[in-house]
Amino acid sequence: NVVLRDTKNRSSRLSDISLSSSLKDETIRMDEFSGDIDLGNINHLRLEYGHAGESVKEIDTPINVTIYVSDISLAKER
Repeated sequence: NVVLRDTKNRSSRLSDISLSSSLKDETIRMDEFSGDIDLGNINHLRLEYGHAGESVKEIDTPINVTIYVSDISLAKER
């Protein structure tokens, strides 16, 4: 998941992201985030990665994983 939070502490989560075992470029369109946040005043970005399973017992059990990010940038669409 990619989570953005604005300066008024409102947040939006994008859950349709997949990871791979090798580096790849990923483009995330800002209009995919809900209209509940002010995209012009983002002050927080969080990357979240899954849980051990989908059963009630495992759903809140975080898994131990490392995600490598080589570069993050914001670009205005042309």
